[in-house]
Amino acid sequence: MSVPMYYALVALFVAVFSLFRYAFSLGLLERPLVVGLVWCLLTGEWISSMSIAIFFELAWLDIIPAGTFIPPHLAIATAASLALTKAFGLVVPGEIMLAMVVSIPLSWIGARGESALRTFNSRGFNAGLAWARQENDTPFPDGLIYRSMVVAFLATLVSAFVALLVLHFLTGLLLPRLSSLLLGLQVTWAHLWLGASLGGILSLRIPRAYALFAAGVALVIFISVSTQL
Repeated sequence: MSVPMYYALVALFVAVFSLFRYAFSLGLLERPLVVGLVWCLLTGEWISSMSIAIFFELAWLDIIPAGTFIPPHLAIATAASLALTKAFGLVVPGEIMLAMVVSIPLSWIGARGESALRTFNSRGFNAGLAWARQENDTPFPDGLIYRSMVVAFLATLVSAFVALLVLHFLTGLLLPRLSSLLLGLQVTWAHLWLGASLGGILSLRIPRAYALFAAGVALVIFISVSTQL
């Protein structure tokens, strides 16, 4: 399979999961663990894929959409990491970490893009307001809803495809230059998960949780150093 076709399929995968952000309210199906599980079922790669999904789930444990808050685009960052890992055949956590690092900015870019789409779709506000007020027996503006869903789906599909191609090119440039350094760090999934859990723990705003996390980090560092001596 060619690189453009591969990332076109991944972009379609992202666009489908993005529907759970604005079209279908079906609980937490956009969460990284669900994205990772579906990816594993499609590709058969369980260990590294679920490890990536766990990392992002821990990192964004406290990110729940509420009110007008637009959370980071969890699906595109997770899917991009999974896609890059498979495309470059990465198996070592240190190298996979590079794929995750270059993919994380997509979560915030995706949120900005969704905000722009909401602004664009607000042009139909008057039609919705007229229906709500039942002015002149205005029919329900179902066409407005379907049109906004189609526009958002296509915009996500195209933007995800372009972003994935850019990340593939960027990873191809960085990986040969940083591979030896990343392997020398001897990073394990335990280290990455521990770092990712910082977001969820800090969101608790409980001093005892901070102290417990600091103690855990110190213990892991001590054990890691001891094993190297």
